[in-house]
Amino acid sequence: MSNTRIHCLSVLALGSVALAQSGPKPLSPSCDCLLRGGSLMIIDLSQPGFAEYGIDGLNNSGQVLMRMAQRAGDTATGFVWRDGDVTPLRVPPASAVGVFELPLGEAINDAGTIAGHVAGPGGRSAAVWSSVMDEGTVHYREGQDPATEAPAPALYFGISPNGTPAGYTSDPILGQAIRNVSGSEFFEVLERRSPGSVCTEAGYGVDDRGVVVGFSDDPTTGGCGVQATIWGPDGRPTIVLDTSFGSRANAINAAGQVAVSGGIGYVINLALGTPPIELGQLSPQDINAAGVVAGHWPFGNEGRMWFDGHYVRLIDRVDPAEGWTALGAVEAINAACWMVGLGTKDGVEGVPYLVMPGGDCAEPCPVDLDGDGEATLFDFLAFQNLFAMGDLAADFDGDGDLTLFDFLAFQNAFDLDCP
Repeated sequence: MSNTRIHCLSVLALGSVALAQSGPKPLSPSCDCLLRGGSLMIIDLSQPGFAEYGIDGLNNSGQVLMRMAQRAGDTATGFVWRDGDVTPLRVPPASAVGVFELPLGEAINDAGTIAGHVAGPGGRSAAVWSSVMDEGTVHYREGQDPATEAPAPALYFGISPNGTPAGYTSDPILGQAIRNVSGSEFFEVLERRSPGSVCTEAGYGVDDRGVVVGFSDDPTTGGCGVQATIWGPDGRPTIVLDTSFGSRANAINAAGQVAVSGGIGYVINLALGTPPIELGQLSPQDINAAGVVAGHWPFGNEGRMWFDGHYVRLIDRVDPAEGWTALGAVEAINAACWMVGLGTKDGVEGVPYLVMPGGDCAEPCPVDLDGDGEATLFDFLAFQNLFAMGDLAADFDGDGDLTLFDFLAFQNAFDLDCP
């Protein structure tokens, strides 16, 4: 039994964060198919002339945000893949005090807007590209003068559907969460959880209201322990997930569902204010609009997907004839349950992949009441529990009543050729 709980650091915390949340989007047919045993088609995203890869994002248009280097150990730069074509991120114009180079994207939304960073005179600088064809805009800390100052060192890690980026800055104090809700070239620094601390705090995801999710330092550890943290629309750290492990909030969807990684994975529902849902050993990296979570299993770094208590191990759904022997951590998932990450193909590690549900899902087995994809003794136990509680999900003969005939109907269905 977990002792995990949510701390509210503001009197209005849950109320201020939960306002105007809509419910999760319906599960897409392709996601549903995958959860019912469907296969995954896979695309190798590697490119001629490149030796090292990273995966950073994916949107509903099928754009994959990635980074590539020509030789192992070289500094990578950002690219966008779509339908087999790869386009490099452009370098923003020089500032008054220096030039920029080495653009990297960290997140991409459905409009194709990219948040990331570039190398420049002040170190890595936060930047946004309105599209893959845009030359990009470097952002400064509020109060800076772009005509005379280099951009404050900063990185963007997330971007909302409406184009609000979030990340962190190391100026003027090491490691503070940032966001830019204004649409200007200036980001704001969010309030620290522990005033005076020199530990890093950062934002990794953000929604259209400016709610930022990430991590802050835990002042009780005596060091720089981190805990998943949510900053409200007012820029204050309002909610902290209190766990016995270090944790980080990685993503938030429009319904207010937050994916949290750590020693144990969680989903927090800000809209409902309910206790966190434990995901076991799954370490979630992203969550789509329907609440489908994707990430990895720590043992073997296996890419996995989760929804409503059901897990999908990606490599199990890919045809072995494709040559893939491992699919590592999923870095991003879209509404159709397309997922991206790095895997092992033909003995080569670190190969970028894109998987898509194949659409060949099996028909649901009516007696698979525990949803594990099989008809087993545990389904009998689940049926008995439903019957005992008077739940009409146990009405297997469809007469509107729970009787002995439902037991017989369940037994007959169980004896059919279910998986």
